Amino acid sequence: GIVVSTGIGIGYVIAYATPSRWFQRRRGLATAIAVSGSSCGIIVGAPVANALIARYDWQIAYLVFAGTSLSLLTLAALLIADSPWSFDAETDTDSEFHDGNPNSTTHRSWNEQVADVYGLARRPTFVFTVLGFLFVFIPAYVVMVHIVSHTTNVGIDRRVGVFAVSLIGAMNIVGKFAFGSITDRIGEIRAIVACAILVGLGTISFAFVTTAAGVFASTFVFGLGYG
Repeated sequence: GIVVSTGIGIGYVIAYATPSRWFQRRRGLATAIAVSGSSCGIIVGAPVANALIARYDWQIAYLVFAGTSLSLLTLAALLIADSPWSFDAETDTDSEFHDGNPNSTTHRSWNEQVADVYGLARRPTFVFTVLGFLFVFIPAYVVMVHIVSHTTNVGIDRRVGVFAVSLIGAMNIVGKFAFGSITDRIGEIRAIVACAILVGLGTISFAFVTTAAGVFASTFVFGLGYG
């Protein structure tokens, strides 16, 4: 739990937080583009993991993915730009930081940042937001981890479950771009609620499917909302 959450935190927090520093207009679409790489990883990762587990074992598969992830994250860390001011980029049209002194947003002490986080974490709205995402992502990752075993347990070919994971990745991309654009029009809260409903419906439906077609239909709904 600690290792996985730390790794996911490194990737997701930076990928979601950085575009918002650059874009105010079409921020949802910009974020969708920035985080779509994770969906590509799901598409490729499922069959690769299945092949590694079949040929070696799951420990070797983890080590291969760990090395690959570390290499890609190191490369991304070297290339990513923290803020528009890093490149003296024009920010009058897209960035939210076009007012005031840019140095005031990029050079703040650790104590000031910790105080801001502590103050934010005490707000009821923040607590409810955390709980909301917690209850969405628990079923999301349960499905991602166990769908292959689940399809096998209900008498469906294991390869269907592997393909379903890749399909989740594909629908993830569709969902990110679709809801990224929708978010720019209807706002974050409505878009999050709509996605959560799709994830919930997809998760529940997995308990009742007994055919490959049913698995793919559930995966379609689930993957769209998860994206």
